[in-house]
Amino acid sequence: MTQETQDKTYPFGDLSDTARRAALAWWGNVLPDDWAEDITDYAKEEFNDIGVYIDEVYWSGFHSQGDGVGLTGQINLREFVDAYVLNPQYIHDWSDKQMSDMTILGELVRNGFIDDRVGFGTRGFRGHHTHLGDIEEHFQAHNDNVLDQGVLAGANADDLYAAIDVDDSLNRLWQKAQDKLNDIAYDVYKRLEQEFDYITSEEHFVEIADINGWMFTEKGQIA
Repeated sequence: MTQETQDKTYPFGDLSDTARRAALAWWGNVLPDDWAEDITDYAKEEFNDIGVYIDEVYWSGFHSQGDGVGLTGQINLREFVDAYVLNPQYIHDWSDKQMSDMTILGELVRNGFIDDRVGFGTRGFRGHHTHLGDIEEHFQAHNDNVLDQGVLAGANADDLYAAIDVDDSLNRLWQKAQDKLNDIAYDVYKRLEQEFDYITSEEHFVEIADINGWMFTEKGQIA
């Protein structure tokens, strides 16, 4: 190979298939660090209206076993019950009794008899399983346990506890919150995967190369 041949450069479209693959492989290793920020920012903001507050998004991808998304943050249970659990916009497939119990449970949360904040974090081999913490009760039987706010203001908390299956309702609320976190993590992962597939595609790379005026050697190395 002459020096002239070695020094010759080509636009991406004139490269051989082998050289194109080499150029695309190079691009996949030098992607901008911030390409995923719009999606992780979306995750941190999109679910606040149902009481889910995400602090950090951890992820890896996209073609290895164990890849996924993990989330850290907290759920405001009062907001979650009002905006998601009891919102007719969402279908939860519960009986009328279970919905009634959940309404009462939500009022107990609102009045401080059950902690209205519960944290979630990551665990597992790569930290891609989001685990919700325990929901804490602060209830002690007492004659003065009267709700002072909400639709059941004035009701006695002892009577409300006796009227519902508290353990079942707490378990259902915990599971509903855990399921929602799993759904969010899956949604975020799919968005990341789709964005990654796009920005590493040949179509997108051609646009980037044209905008930047990149030229390549015969082997597909950027000149």
